[in-house]
Amino acid sequence: MHLNTHSRFSLRYGVLSVDDILSWAQATGVTRMALTDVGTTSANWDFVRRAERFGVAPVLGIDVRNGNVRQFVALARHAEGYEALCRWHSELNLAGASFPERLPEAVRAAGVAAIYPWAAWREMHNVEAHERPEAATLGADEWVGVQAWEVPAVRLARAECDPELGTKLVALSTATFTCKRDWNTHRLLRAIDHNTLLSRLDAEECGDPRDCFRTPEELREAYAEMPGLVVRAEDLLAGCAMTLPEPPEGRLHNNPHTYTGSEDEDEALVRALCAEGLAYRYPDHDDAVL
Repeated sequence: MHLNTHSRFSLRYGVLSVDDILSWAQATGVTRMALTDVGTTSANWDFVRRAERFGVAPVLGIDVRNGNVRQFVALARHAEGYEALCRWHSELNLAGASFPERLPEAVRAAGVAAIYPWAAWREMHNVEAHERPEAATLGADEWVGVQAWEVPAVRLARAECDPELGTKLVALSTATFTCKRDWNTHRLLRAIDHNTLLSRLDAEECGDPRDCFRTPEELREAYAEMPGLVVRAEDLLAGCAMTLPEPPEGRLHNNPHTYTGSEDEDEALVRALCAEGLAYRYPDHDDAVL
């Protein structure tokens, strides 16, 4: 049911290391969880590599945001979906484009689930209205995530009674902090990111202090009024899996062993490039430089 977890690889946002997260999961009986750092996948393979040691089944995704505004949480159902998600995310990053409000259908069809925040979805589509625009219809593998403190608002809107939306609601409990010290560190990181004083940091640029790691029992208690949200979150997580790819030719990493094809040719190339720039760096060089 842990669909949205942040590590310290969420640059100037997250606090905990991969091992911190997995140690917490092991200690609290969490056996499956998703790592969804903000706008990055840097920690993902370390997470997958270490997860088995802690008895955790790893799931990978991305917390897709424009600035600090979450668009959605994307979860890869399998390796092919993860490749499609990374390719789409990288293309928009390289183009300097903003991320859309919804994950494109082609990416979802490749094996990626999209979870939209309840508050943003409600604002955009007015779920209380009897007639909603066609854009409000959720497609395949699109979900609406509800934080624990949003449950009363969801019940008041009678969203669970909606024949289309009701079965698409899931528990989306963001996990970023384990204690107040983590929260304070997070605020310092956000102030650094915005190059501002802590006293002048806009609260909207920070995460929610309620985004704490919760045990399975705590989550079930938090969603006691709508237990179906937890069940659907567990089912969604159970439908996702990730394993390390088999290394070709026995290599344990994807970095090439050589650049040119041989170590000798690599050394010759480095020497040639150094000689090419030698006159610029050392215009009066002698044999001692060589």
